[in-house]
Amino acid sequence: ASPEPRVSERAGKSRATATNVMPYPPPPSFYKLYDPARQEPPPGPPPPAVGQYTAFGATHTTEKVEDVLHSAKLYTTDGDIREELKRLNKDLLTRFTVLAANMVQAPSQYQRRVEEISLLMNNIHHLLNAVRPCQARSTLEHALTEQAKQKRERLNDLREWTKKAEEAMGGVPAGLKEAVEAAVAAAESQVE
Repeated sequence: ASPEPRVSERAGKSRATATNVMPYPPPPSFYKLYDPARQEPPPGPPPPAVGQYTAFGATHTTEKVEDVLHSAKLYTTDGDIREELKRLNKDLLTRFTVLAANMVQAPSQYQRRVEEISLLMNNIHHLLNAVRPCQARSTLEHALTEQAKQKRERLNDLREWTKKAEEAMGGVPAGLKEAVEAAVAAAESQVE
């Protein structure tokens, strides 16, 4: 029987394989064009990719792909989406209770009930994905509204503090101007 390799030998082997795998790709070669010591101006950025491109070993596309439902559609898009989601969720809960009851009374029918639940879950998932662009717009609108509100509040605070500072200064700027003029006159008279 061959002796078991020592821990240090196993660690050495794992280090050797770990060094062959790079977690991040090297930087693109054109980064040298943006060196501050370079005399001529750097070129503009490359145009955005159109169509398919590869990043980090995965192929992506810039074309918008519609999410296709690969099973029966159990909802309508004519009405309110929230109502459809509520209806599908209620139907899902009903089917789940039927599944629980079938597991006690008729265990052989569980597969059919699981398929019904899976179909409902796929429809809910598809409907939620259809709502995501609208949700993103609403979230962005809310964030921008909050930022504008905070900036207005800060501006009003700044104006208030400026007004208080001017009131506290009172006649100081006029007295300061007179003191500076007197010091300048005294300095000029000493020079002459």
